[in-house]
Amino acid sequence: MKRALPLLALLCLLFAAPIVSWADSPATPQAHIPFKNESKSVGNQFGESIMALIIVGGIAVAGLYAMRRYLPNMAALKGGTGKRLQLLETMRLTPKTTVFVIQFDNKTLLLGQHGDSLSVLASNPVTPHAETENTYHV
Repeated sequence: MKRALPLLALLCLLFAAPIVSWADSPATPQAHIPFKNESKSVGNQFGESIMALIIVGGIAVAGLYAMRRYLPNMAALKGGTGKRLQLLETMRLTPKTTVFVIQFDNKTLLLGQHGDSLSVLASNPVTPHAETENTYHV
């Protein structure tokens, strides 16, 4: 019951406020507050809508451009290079067979592709000696 008393008082204040303001209003009607400006034609409203759409579209395009331009560089500022995967070399042996040399997370991988299948042919860790001398351990 003690908890309901403040809630009841709050409800009374909320419902009493419109009644008090209605009682204070004069009996003579006043001029209505205009909520719609009738001076604009449909053509003007359409033109303003199109202009707003063009502005919002321009902001979106500028944001996408900025993301593509500057977001990859932010990874380099945090200490990372931003690139973990590099294709070092490709050699096509036959029309269906290709060999790739890929560097990924300080490892060099020799991948072979035949048709739809892809397999790891060799792998070794990247060292300064291994980068200059192309030796692979199977």
